[in-house]
Amino acid sequence: MNEYFAAMIEKEVGTLKRLSHPGTVRLIADNANAMYVNAEGRSKPVMYLVMEFCPHGELIEVLFYTGQPFEEPMARYIFKSLLESLGAVH
Repeated sequence: MNEYFAAMIEKEVGTLKRLSHPGTVRLIADNANAMYVNAEGRSKPVMYLVMEFCPHGELIEVLFYTGQPFEEPMARYIFKSLLESLGAVH
């Protein structure tokens, strides 16, 4: 992994660790020095992030699978939630 990419990942993980907001997905665990071993016994270094489970999926999935626009009250609720989450991130 090149240094620039490693620095970006490190910054992202640091930000995720500090976030605590109902509208954001929590980072539960991370490991930058894990090893993946495939079925043939070969290994390679990997990094993994364990994120909070979102049982209802992502917003884009709801839009994609329903194919319907949201009613105005729901759209307002979602937009407000998005703005609050964005505020927490910044």
